[in-house]
Amino acid sequence: INSADPTDVLSSGTNFANFHDLSYYLDRASSVTNMVIDVVIGSGPYYENVQFNRISGLDSNNKITINGQGEEIISAIMSNLNVMYAIRLYGANWMTFNDLIISGYPLSLFDPMFLFHLLYDQYHNYSCQDITINNCTIQFINNNSTGDSSCIIANAFISSAIVTSAFPVHRNILINECKLIRGSNGVIILGNSTNLNSTQNIVQNCEIRDILRNSVYMTRQTDSSILTNHIHRSTNTVTPPGTYYGVYTEGCLGLIVTRNRIHDPFKLFPTSTVAFIGMAFDSNTKNVIIANNLIYNVTSNGTMTGIDLSIFTSNGINYICYNTIILSG
Repeated sequence: INSADPTDVLSSGTNFANFHDLSYYLDRASSVTNMVIDVVIGSGPYYENVQFNRISGLDSNNKITINGQGEEIISAIMSNLNVMYAIRLYGANWMTFNDLIISGYPLSLFDPMFLFHLLYDQYHNYSCQDITINNCTIQFINNNSTGDSSCIIANAFISSAIVTSAFPVHRNILINECKLIRGSNGVIILGNSTNLNSTQNIVQNCEIRDILRNSVYMTRQTDSSILTNHIHRSTNTVTPPGTYYGVYTEGCLGLIVTRNRIHDPFKLFPTSTVAFIGMAFDSNTKNVIIANNLIYNVTSNGTMTGIDLSIFTSNGINYICYNTIILSG
């Protein structure tokens, strides 16, 4: 991908002028086999919103890999509710995104915007599967939105973030070594409300910074993991709008939450009365491992909870051990 040259793939060339042209080509290609796309260094930024749909014929040996090489996609929310994203995967599968910067501008206080949106395709009954987001920076340039704005979200709805439905079964999503900055939510992965077929989704080795409400939010998962993430609000300059969760999960089976650091939720607002909950595990969560997590530098005038198990009704085999929690008050 090089914005300095025209799209010439249809005439036996090798270039796409932008991400939209790449998406257009993939939608119309009769077959795709193990395609690697490199964004030319220095060719950005790219001002666009791009959607990738499911491509037939992709599998573990035939994938689409986009190497961003540090280039940036910049998007602003549109008045059309169907265009509230920077990148949308609409039931897509077998795609990898490396080293991209994705930046977004929510234009008003309550505008929802999903910078990287993994969306269930209700017309073809496709959920997103086998997606890797690796070493990407996904950020809101300003922090105006206190609504549903999310850095990464996998769900079934265009404009509502935390609404569980009977549709999505997003599987094998890996979010690795990313920086997620500002917005209401860092990562949201929602499963199916009637079963636990959303499996093996992993958030690991990420820095999740200055999120207003939920840094990691997972529901209705099987064998998913939240590992070795650095979660903090050390440079957040927006008054927190309500209860802040570092990690929130509901209805998960076989979940592993380990080696995460959560700290400084109110560093610039030490007299805040907003409630803090480092980790919360809701009803019907069972057979989980919650271990070796560190929660510290929590200074607030509000209610402070390290790990909330108050509505943890599991009858499974759970291991909750070796966590360190320091609430300084």
